[in-house]
Amino acid sequence: MHVIEPKGSATVNDNVTNKRPKAVYKDDVKDQIRQMMHEQNAFYDSRQDTLKHIKRVSNLLKEMIKPRARNHDSSKLQSPEKEYLDKYAPKLYNTSYNSEEYKQYLEELQPALDHHHQNNRHHPEHFSNGIEGMNLIDLLEMLADWKAAGERHGNFDLEKSLEINKLRFNIPYQLYKLLYDTAVYMKWI
Repeated sequence: MHVIEPKGSATVNDNVTNKRPKAVYKDDVKDQIRQMMHEQNAFYDSRQDTLKHIKRVSNLLKEMIKPRARNHDSSKLQSPEKEYLDKYAPKLYNTSYNSEEYKQYLEELQPALDHHHQNNRHHPEHFSNGIEGMNLIDLLEMLADWKAAGERHGNFDLEKSLEINKLRFNIPYQLYKLLYDTAVYMKWI
């Protein structure tokens, strides 16, 4: 271990009989270190560290979201989902969300929906414990999916859809509020 000696003080190898007590010596070193830190801080510009931090957070956000955005609903392009969607998507687009007609089409689509839910974790049905099994990335993708899917219906209202889905998926109030506030923040409501 290298010890910093105060200027003008004796080193361990010097044969000086008047050495300062150890406690005072340690305090001198601490004072020197504090002085060096103070002098360095006088010239410190936080800009580079802040820009580095901003870039890192940006990259982490992209790392979380980008794969989901790139692969969203890709199972709809494969069998059995594609065949069912070719037949039922136009019918669904012309119905109101959660109407009796809409529910009937969903029943007829069940094999494709089962496949879709098994392969896409942004749906509460993917998990045995529903929405409680989801993580934040799943929830963000789910909210964006609800918004985009609803836009295909002429009379879509995301606020109403959130209310319906709160009951449908037994969403706890605190989570519902988080989803709602996110939609408001995004100016989707």
